[in-house]
Amino acid sequence: MATPKPKPFFEPLRAMDRQFLAMEDANTHMHVSGFSVYEQAPLRSETGGVDFGVFGKAIRAALDRIPRYRQRLYSTPLERIPVWVDAADFDLDDHLHHLSLPSPGNAAQLKETVGWIVSQPLDRSRPLWEMWLVEGVDGGGYFAVVTKMHHCMVDGGSGVNLMQVLLSAKPERKIGTAKPFVPRPLPDTFDLAAYEIARRIRTPLRLAGGMRDFASAGPGLIPNLRQRVNAFGDLLENVLPASRTPISRAPLGPRRRVDWFESPLDELTELRRRLGCSLNDLVLAIVAGAVRRYLTRRGVELEGLDFRVSIPVNVRLESDSGEMGNRISSWIVSMPLAEPEPLKQLAAIEQCTSSLKSSKQAVAVEMLMAAAEELPVLLDLSAAAMKGQISMIVTNVPGPPIPLYLLGCRALSMQPLVPLVPGVGLGVAVLSYDGTLYWGLQGDYDLVPDLGRFADDLRTARAALAADAPEDAATV
Repeated sequence: MATPKPKPFFEPLRAMDRQFLAMEDANTHMHVSGFSVYEQAPLRSETGGVDFGVFGKAIRAALDRIPRYRQRLYSTPLERIPVWVDAADFDLDDHLHHLSLPSPGNAAQLKETVGWIVSQPLDRSRPLWEMWLVEGVDGGGYFAVVTKMHHCMVDGGSGVNLMQVLLSAKPERKIGTAKPFVPRPLPDTFDLAAYEIARRIRTPLRLAGGMRDFASAGPGLIPNLRQRVNAFGDLLENVLPASRTPISRAPLGPRRRVDWFESPLDELTELRRRLGCSLNDLVLAIVAGAVRRYLTRRGVELEGLDFRVSIPVNVRLESDSGEMGNRISSWIVSMPLAEPEPLKQLAAIEQCTSSLKSSKQAVAVEMLMAAAEELPVLLDLSAAAMKGQISMIVTNVPGPPIPLYLLGCRALSMQPLVPLVPGVGLGVAVLSYDGTLYWGLQGDYDLVPDLGRFADDLRTARAALAADAPEDAATV
């Protein structure tokens, strides 16, 4: 019996994933980045460096568990909707890169190298990811792995899930067998046009079905409708541009600076307990204190300044575990930068986030993305509205609480880096890992020439909150 011919494959991107493509321009590369530093001894080669061949072999063996790593973007013929297709010409060598820091391989050299790597755009004609193995860290006793994945592929939650595929909870050097990659055929123009036409025909039916399900809420219909209308109204309050500052509402250049530091997670947890707040609100208060110091030093008048921070909100369900793509909404928080007292800044942030929880602003973003699934033109309008709407991005993602290993090499740190969006020159990403909170900073090379001083401002703001916190407080 003849083997059946494989069917053409394509998978349309969700609206949220497509938005990150729409937001990208020549100077704003929408890839999520990060890097980890590893002990080198278990992967040391006979010549004393890192055995890059073994590293590549391990990545190749894991590819069948990450199908998106061998898929690329394609477009429908009528509406130009992006879809995933298998990359028939996939070559792992296009995605794995190897370099070494010059001696002594100190932190400043590593920051410069990581900054250069994240400044480079991903090639949209290939699968949208890269890994860079950087050896020679700290005199050659360690190496780093820098990862880049386009935001249309991954968010913070799915990025953490991806760690579980590439890393192990045990210090073992175990490499699976790479399975042959048989790419499915590309869809032809007729296949894609038929999909688009069918999708357009079904749109009124889907909308009618959604209205019917919504109306079937019975006694809860009016409160539900009122909540959604109010949520959308709250979102529209942020349509007008935020205030212009030296780090926001200015054109970005193509280059990036990065910096980072870390703090013991238990110290932040204890400070959170003493202050009686959530860890997310504590992180925002530390950022607010740091931004106040930073902008004051750069001569910005803070009274009346409308400085807004975008905070991704994870809406990933347990059923979404293991899936790539984005399951996020967002909050927009006005930062109380004119307030000089750290505890009053925290109180203002708590009031704002509490209001956002009750107003369900994140629901409004989900509503907009749901509408964009049916009307793709809304994505361009949404991307345009984002320009100037926010001043900064802050993301806080819970990571693995236990140590992880790459081919027996323990990951000693995990630094996250959030991509910048048009008009936003500075982003802060926070990730917990193995008892430590890692703070990753990414800034536009020209708008934020003193990124290291902002890192110092974050440390100072944390210390100020700790100095003012009561010794005892009820556990929250």
